Amino acid sequence: MNHSSTELDINPPQQGRTLAGWERILDAGLSILVEQGYEAFTIAAICERAKVNPPAIYARVRTKKALFLAVFEHGFRALRDETEARRARLTGGTPDTVIRNAVEAIARTTLAHERFNRPVVLRAEADPEIALRTRQARSETSNWFRGLMLQQKSALRSSNPDDIDRCFHVIFAALIARVATPSALDIGTPYSDDAFIADLQETAVRWLL
Repeated sequence: MNHSSTELDINPPQQGRTLAGWERILDAGLSILVEQGYEAFTIAAICERAKVNPPAIYARVRTKKALFLAVFEHGFRALRDETEARRARLTGGTPDTVIRNAVEAIARTTLAHERFNRPVVLRAEADPEIALRTRQARSETSNWFRGLMLQQKSALRSSNPDDIDRCFHVIFAALIARVATPSALDIGTPYSDDAFIADLQETAVRWLL
């Protein structure tokens, strides 16, 4: 279903009191999303959680769709901030170390925000706008990973950017599968996050070096 830009517009609050109320609405929406999933994400539930009346929401957005996008951006802000912090802490080292650290930074951030990522990933399958926004975020991470790997060009098995991208796609697909459908790996002995990340790191090292 196509939505006009007007339907998705947000009328941002201009004053401190209304800004605080809007933040409370976004926090309530985010809490409901991570605790109960998209099905529980309703205007009524958010009003009850935020202790506001529906006009307080409709003064900012016209549709539930626009509210969901606002809550998505609100939740994604924390993920983006953590991603940037983890990247800033990365230090140099051997190509093996650089690859392992990059994979760990991506994986730890994704899994740390698993309860936010899961309903977003599942919703993206049915919502082209959410799919677009998550694809943009994924592309930014892919570009960062590619650039970091190309700094190790002399050590790589292949410095073709497409080969590096394919490695990233496989690593990220495994991460998203674990986030979106955690029971899919519920076979045999328990598979901890630490073991899972170590296997992702080994996969990337063997692929690229």
